Amino acid sequence: MGIGFNSFAVDNRGDYASGAWDNRDSGPGAIVPNGLGPMDTTGWVADQVLRETNMGELLCPSSEARFSQNLQHSGDNAAPRIDDGAVFKSFTLDERNDLIKRGFNTNYTASWYLAHTELTPRNATRVSQLKGVLGPLNDRWMSHVSPSSVPLVADGRVDNDEGVLNVVEYEGEVTQTAKELVDAPLKVPGGPRAIQKYDDFGFNHGQGRLVIFDGSEGRASGSMVLFADGHVGPIKEQNGDRRFDGEFSDGVFVYDDFTRNDMFGGQLTTGRYHGSGRN
Repeated sequence: MGIGFNSFAVDNRGDYASGAWDNRDSGPGAIVPNGLGPMDTTGWVADQVLRETNMGELLCPSSEARFSQNLQHSGDNAAPRIDDGAVFKSFTLDERNDLIKRGFNTNYTASWYLAHTELTPRNATRVSQLKGVLGPLNDRWMSHVSPSSVPLVADGRVDNDEGVLNVVEYEGEVTQTAKELVDAPLKVPGGPRAIQKYDDFGFNHGQGRLVIFDGSEGRASGSMVLFADGHVGPIKEQNGDRRFDGEFSDGVFVYDDFTRNDMFGGQLTTGRYHGSGRN
């Protein structure tokens, strides 16, 4: 998969993807678009499938999730995503199933960097000042940060929020789904929204014991992460809270489980706001 992202960048003027893989059309006024086009032509999963990489054959075998959350259809009797409200393209349940059969599927979760890079303008301190996002990750945005610490995708967590059914029914089986994209960055006190949220990089892969925390199901061992330089490395849970998060301390965000050199979590185009990490 790492070769696929990097070869895509070579052929697309440095872009690692065409954006988030999401069929929902946010409309022209959205600061952060859900997606940028139909799921069979646009987004990081479609990019690879259209280059003859069957993403559905690259699933992590140890994940409880076998499908992406963004494939959920109202016909699954689940919370709809692919046919939720305004969409780029209408898919019947059979057409959705054909997408899966053709390899348009994943149980990995994309980083905010891969889909959007960062919010613009980058020094905006209020929501009213925001204009949009920079766009999909491009190699020119990593001049201040080593690509070896910039995550592209990682093991994704399973959503089990109360009252929301996140499943896909396919070929007679009902299976859980994984988040497609991490949530938007956190706000730096007095500064921009630049702190990456990595709690959607889940623990539901690997051999650790099964845990359920705040409606999210996962394995407690850690997560395998694909970085922009093409290498794959583990980020292990360190402090026992069973998720990748942190907290502000004296105005600095402290990640509990990793350092800046392990995985960057700040503003990509400046290299700022990462804060600190574990000792």
